[in-house]
Amino acid sequence: MTKNVDLKTIFREKIAPELKKTLGLKNNMAVPKVKKITINVGIGSYVKAHNKDYSSIVENITKISGQKPVVTKSTKAISNFKLKEGDPVGITVTLRGTRMYDFLNKMVNIVFPRVRDFRGLNPKAFDGQGNYSVG
Repeated sequence: MTKNVDLKTIFREKIAPELKKTLGLKNNMAVPKVKKITINVGIGSYVKAHNKDYSSIVENITKISGQKPVVTKSTKAISNFKLKEGDPVGITVTLRGTRMYDFLNKMVNIVFPRVRDFRGLNPKAFDGQGNYSVG
């Protein structure tokens, strides 16, 4: 029977010491860590097409993340996009701590292996601040 170990423990015991040695760091606190995972969905065109009913998107994001998402609204009106102030434009949820590691574990061990023709993650998707964008 295999022992089920969470990703946080694996990171702390195996990955962090190896990263410290590879990067030549002297302090454990200098090792790069995952701080948070943000899931964001833009719903601007969906709201216009489906009569402002975005409850199904909120429900799906809640099932994916295990947290209730926040609906982001426009701060000012933009006439070229037919957007009024206060219109819903996105849905976002931020994962930290145990939920973040659980989500990352599911992505790496369940979701990515099931994607047909998955060729790994693109290293060019990193920006200058160490953020990574998927999808």
